[in-house]
Amino acid sequence: MKSTSIRRGFTIVELMVVVAIIALLISLLVPALASSFASAKATQDQAQIRGVMAGTIMSSQDFNDKFISPDLIARKPYAPLGQYMWGKGERVINWNSTESLCSAIIMRKYLEPDAFVSPVDVNPYVGAKGQVEEGGGIAVPYDYDCWDPVNAASQVTSDPYGFWDTAFYCDLAPNSSEDTDHNSYASSTLVGHRLKKWTVNSGHDRITWSTRGTKDGALMGNPDYDNAPDIEMIGEETTWKGHVAHADGSITVETSFIPVMHYSTRRGLQVADNIFAAEFYDEYFSPINNQSANAGAADNWQTYSNNNYASGSASAIAPSGLVVDSYISSRCSWSTDSDWNE
Repeated sequence: MKSTSIRRGFTIVELMVVVAIIALLISLLVPALASSFASAKATQDQAQIRGVMAGTIMSSQDFNDKFISPDLIARKPYAPLGQYMWGKGERVINWNSTESLCSAIIMRKYLEPDAFVSPVDVNPYVGAKGQVEEGGGIAVPYDYDCWDPVNAASQVTSDPYGFWDTAFYCDLAPNSSEDTDHNSYASSTLVGHRLKKWTVNSGHDRITWSTRGTKDGALMGNPDYDNAPDIEMIGEETTWKGHVAHADGSITVETSFIPVMHYSTRRGLQVADNIFAAEFYDEYFSPINNQSANAGAADNWQTYSNNNYASGSASAIAPSGLVVDSYISSRCSWSTDSDWNE
């Protein structure tokens, strides 16, 4: 008599054990994978901001060791000739905002538009110029054809169009229109002594580009810090972490808003320097037109500023060309913006 083996499947208990094991493995793997993806994006962001700094350094070869700045291009007609002349004519610093700086770098072909968008940017309204849909639903490419400095020079005090694409936006302001912003990074506020230090010869203590910080450099415990979505880009949910580019070309990973000390010529010593706050305590530049006597200090001050094109929100640079230290002028965060809350 042949013996027959009886094949049977899993019992309910055995199946439940298998499912439980799989669930346990998934629970262990998911955080590890998420951490790995976050680390990979952070590494990519570091490479991205390094590229932005490389393009900035490259520009110094064309501007006598100065980094490119909008005022080096946006000039009034050269008086002896009565028209625009490269490297000549009065410089107009009114347009030295973040958006003009990025757009000028692109116009002069030091970088492409996508170089300014970080892979870790969690703002849904930030995207590369020409690669994302704008408010009207159409991806609008960068306007290289707008370059017309000869005609633009005559109107440069009121509008920089003709020197770079003025539809390149860095806004992130409350109640703004839904225009896409085209840059992820904060930049040095290029007025006063900061503009003088915007050079390849500056050292490690001069900050050029950085991950966006909090409004007015608010620190932990302040709602403008604790509720800021940009903390989530690289850091933990409650702790800011960012990449900082220095004038010497180095990129550092920071967990503090004080990555460097600032040398005060007035006091003759090194002082703490919150790079997202306008700390006008020790130096000043051209106190005119009833502006604060401290406007234009040389301390590091990273902002995300604009020329009021996208929504009419405040720029970090006043029409007179002087920095205005106000509640909204140094906005680097968008924690209370309508974009985020919707």
